Amino acid sequence: NNHTHFILVDDGTSKKYGGEISLRADLESHISKMGGTETPLVCIALEGGPGTLQTVYESMKKKTPCIVVEDSGRISNIIAHFECLDESQVTDEEIKSELQ
Repeated sequence: NNHTHFILVDDGTSKKYGGEISLRADLESHISKMGGTETPLVCIALEGGPGTLQTVYESMKKKTPCIVVEDSGRISNIIAHFECLDESQVTDEEIKSELQ
């Protein structure tokens, strides 16, 4: 009942999630700048999977602040884990360990 409009995106793929993520980031950025003033944007990652990781990535590329809710599950926990590490601590073994 709270949704008055929908934007449907078809990038030609079938049974594949994520084709809309880049478009959505561009659209959010464009809408935030309409009307003569810039409305601040923020990305919130709560739980999620590969699509959430891509959404956070696209947001960060556009310099949009991201809030990752630690202990909410799945990819958010992994992002929170690696955010706390020094770059030298991010190894293939550490990534494999977190993904299991």
